[in-house]
Amino acid sequence: MKDIIVVAPEQYEKFARRLVHEISKHPEIICAFWTIKQYEENEIQTKGSRFVIFIGNENENEFTEDYLPIISNLKNEGGACFGFDASKAVAYGEGDLSQLVKFKGILKDYEENKFSLKKSFTYGGIWGVITIPFFPFNIIPAFLGGFAVQFFYDKKYEKILRTKQTEIALGIFMGKYFDKWVGLKK
Repeated sequence: MKDIIVVAPEQYEKFARRLVHEISKHPEIICAFWTIKQYEENEIQTKGSRFVIFIGNENENEFTEDYLPIISNLKNEGGACFGFDASKAVAYGEGDLSQLVKFKGILKDYEENKFSLKKSFTYGGIWGVITIPFFPFNIIPAFLGGFAVQFFYDKKYEKILRTKQTEIALGIFMGKYFDKWVGLKK
């Protein structure tokens, strides 16, 4: 029996719960969702054999920051980042707007199921990020008051992009690497 904990900050609770549901479909796996606080309080009780997936970047999840230096196989698919080492895995989005074009290509591949991903993990489809406007990033804020508006405008779309990248990072990880990570035979 494999034991897996999914640790996520509040903004990714929905992703974490869906991930736990998906993982729990494996009859040989027990899986639970813990908040960052729950993990912090119970970390001493977690055995080395217990697998843990940390959701959120280093600013959103302090444990991601702790484990990033030891994860040597970290992948970055248009800002959708994921990797694993031994019993720890991370998945997060960078939210860098300069990666939007590359990320749209990843989304298109994801939607076309080239990665053989579990479709049930997609949330909101491709349109949530596709509709982020390219043109207004530089034009509209200039008309609305300059740099301060641009800053808040960019932050809003960085958050949207980071959330979608986190979701896709989890989907790619689950579809391509999860079985290898936990040692399941296909």
